[in-house]
Amino acid sequence: MNKKFAIGIAAIVMITVVVIMGSTYYSTLVQMQEYKPRMSSASVDLTNGSPMLGSPDAPITIIEFGDYQCEMCYHWFHNTRDTVLDNYVYTGRAN
Repeated sequence: MNKKFAIGIAAIVMITVVVIMGSTYYSTLVQMQEYKPRMSSASVDLTNGSPMLGSPDAPITIIEFGDYQCEMCYHWFHNTRDTVLDNYVYTGRAN
C-alpha cells in the first residue's frame, strides 16, 4: 500500500508541475502575440558616423551596415547601391 501511495503522490506532483509549466508557456505565447512595438519617428545620432545622404526631412531613413571583408557587401555596393541612391535618396523619398 505504501508503494502505491508514493507512486500516486509522485504522479500528482508531476501532473501539477506539467500543468504549471504549460500554463506559463501559454501565457508567454499570449503576451508575445499581444506585443506591438511602438512606431515612432526614431532619431539617429550621426555625430560619430558617416554623413547623411539625401534630404534630412525624408520620411524614411536607411541605415547601411557593411563589412569590408564580406563578399555580399561587395556585390551590394557594386550592383545595388546606385539603384537605391537613384530611386530613393536622390528623389527625396529616403535619406
